[in-house]
Amino acid sequence: MQIAPAASPLSCADISMDPIQVQHAAFPAVALSDPIDWAINPYNSPAWLHHFMSLRWIPANFDADLLFHIVKSFHQFHCARKSRNPYYTHLRGDHAAVIRIEQVLSFRKRFSELDNIPAMGICDRIIRADALNLQRAEMYRNGHNHGLMVDIALLTLWNNHPAYRGSIDPVAVAARGQATLDEMFTSGGITREHSISYQEHNYPLAIQFLDLHPQHDEARIKNRKSTLAKNTRKILAFALRDCGEYLAVGDTLRAPNKNIRASHPEIAANQNELANLGLKGHRLYSDTGLFFYKRRKSDGDNFQKNIHLSATCGWNSVNHKQDDELSFCLEIDGDLVFDDPGYTVNVMSRDRNIRKASAHSTVEITEKPFCDVGATPRGSRIDEWFETTNGFVVGMSHDRVADHAISREISLYSDYLTIRDKIHRSDFSNSLLAFHNFVLHPDISVEISDLKVKLHARGSALVAEIDVIEGNGCWSSENLDYIGLDKYVYLSTTKLVFKSPQEFCEFKIEF
Repeated sequence: MQIAPAASPLSCADISMDPIQVQHAAFPAVALSDPIDWAINPYNSPAWLHHFMSLRWIPANFDADLLFHIVKSFHQFHCARKSRNPYYTHLRGDHAAVIRIEQVLSFRKRFSELDNIPAMGICDRIIRADALNLQRAEMYRNGHNHGLMVDIALLTLWNNHPAYRGSIDPVAVAARGQATLDEMFTSGGITREHSISYQEHNYPLAIQFLDLHPQHDEARIKNRKSTLAKNTRKILAFALRDCGEYLAVGDTLRAPNKNIRASHPEIAANQNELANLGLKGHRLYSDTGLFFYKRRKSDGDNFQKNIHLSATCGWNSVNHKQDDELSFCLEIDGDLVFDDPGYTVNVMSRDRNIRKASAHSTVEITEKPFCDVGATPRGSRIDEWFETTNGFVVGMSHDRVADHAISREISLYSDYLTIRDKIHRSDFSNSLLAFHNFVLHPDISVEISDLKVKLHARGSALVAEIDVIEGNGCWSSENLDYIGLDKYVYLSTTKLVFKSPQEFCEFKIEF
């Protein structure tokens, strides 16, 4: 492929902009006016802005003249005039640029078929500018999946489109990408991004990068890919509910990615494996601050209920980190009772609230927020975990609240659960008031009676009862935003709060 000559100086084209609309699944369409303002964000949404700047809203059969007008406008705004647009020149625009390169390559192919030399030249300029921009340190997220996506895009461009090689340093890109891959995953192949969805999402990125690496060590690459596949398959299976949804740990979408699982069957457990998960010898998993326990009744067991539980207490990096230390999800005989509010990137103010400790089944200290996730990770850990005859014990602790070390022990004994919360203070200048939060699934209704709470599924069947074994205080409830299978729809659920001035509280959950 040859680089086309640049187009002649740009001027406003005499083309009606009326047909040009930006369609997004979660928002009403936005009609563009001429000249296009590429810095708009009509819904104050990072998801909409990402979609807009990626150019993926332009359909394949778009009118060729209008398409030329759009790419000229984009080039004029960002490359010629260098207008200020954080989603082009700053870190937040990295993923959009990766998608945009693919889009503009497809535009160029179409213009080539039409022998539109000026349009091909504009496409070349956009691609070269994006390639150079994405190699700037200011546009790179070290240790983040966006960083790896950038390096994959650049190495793919180098390999498949030699005409752009003058704009890419493949050795530097590969070295940067290798360092990011090593930060993203443990040596055992588990993501450090606090999320089941990102284990699934990052797996094909890791495989693609390893296959593109210019210094290809076949034996080392094969071993690394095998480790990634085996351990991705295992953690995804433990996180998968029998209904086919994930337990929403951290930044996890409830729906598995069908496209990734179809294109990478090596990470999808088969039906026999899933059926065995929960039987003796296949019940417990813990790694990188994530804990799962699944119990499925079989012959000889003396418990009555099937159980699926997740818990989290880790701080591996800033990437996709929530204030969710000590939180847990609990499914009882197919009814998801204790849940997480879920994850989305949609309306920034609401999304920020979902990430806070107040939106998780954890312990809060009044007027003492969790420290910023951008600080140096420390102190959040699962201290111990082991399986018992009919259950498990898991102990977790963290010190993300100033002057406080907070721990939680969750123990399962046949058909009841105990939760023991401890708060160790180093500053006694103020009185203590702790909020012990319990986030419920939207199908669960509550009945509070003094220190007892009855939990009903779908308004009728009693599925569990919470009793305060030790600790003075009182129960209350409030509404909370909740993200279900549709990541763009905000639902509502209930959060129970036990407010107590004591340093130790113990709860018993019977089912």
